[in-house]
Amino acid sequence: MTQAIHGLTLPEICADSIEEYERALTRFELIAVANKWENGRDVAILPTLLRGKLIDLYSTLTTAEKADTDTMKKALADRAGLTKDPLAAARRFGERRQESNESVRDFELSLRKLFMEAYPKDCADTSSVFLGRFVSVLVPEIAKQVLLNRDNDHDDLNQAVRSALRVERVLGFHRSDGLQVQALQTGTQDNLREMLEQVINRIHALESRLEEKHVTS
Repeated sequence: MTQAIHGLTLPEICADSIEEYERALTRFELIAVANKWENGRDVAILPTLLRGKLIDLYSTLTTAEKADTDTMKKALADRAGLTKDPLAAARRFGERRQESNESVRDFELSLRKLFMEAYPKDCADTSSVFLGRFVSVLVPEIAKQVLLNRDNDHDDLNQAVRSALRVERVLGFHRSDGLQVQALQTGTQDNLREMLEQVINRIHALESRLEEKHVTS
């Protein structure tokens, strides 16, 4: 049975593939952070989300392996054969695309994890490879507008992520059972770009006001 806390659906954690395993854990971590769970609570909740053979594998964990979520997740992955392989991670990194029901933030975190596994000596924040991959495999509605609003010689990952998040809000992503794209059906590309620029400028102005208010307070 699917569980929910404060309206957020908790993921079912399976061992079907390392991608599904890590994606479910990423969602769990985001929910834990959003709810400000302390270690004791997330350690108690995580086992209730395990499915399939992970339930049996959990019973084989030692007390030390159950002590915190990071140790528990690694121990379960090792026992389930979901160990990290740089070559396999590089292949998954090259194949990974944002799903239509996946937020920009969730996708960026998932892609970042794959990049770190595939290229442990490189830094995602400064890698042109990561930046290029991130922008190019966003859902088309978002990727198109991020590229249209991209500065010349733009190579800043944080700015690209912020731009994608703004476009995500402008295009009307909303949460129901998942995230659905409300594609805009009318208007030319120029009109759409102008509308987006106006909304994004308003968001910039609001952010500046909030920063000024924070500084003066």
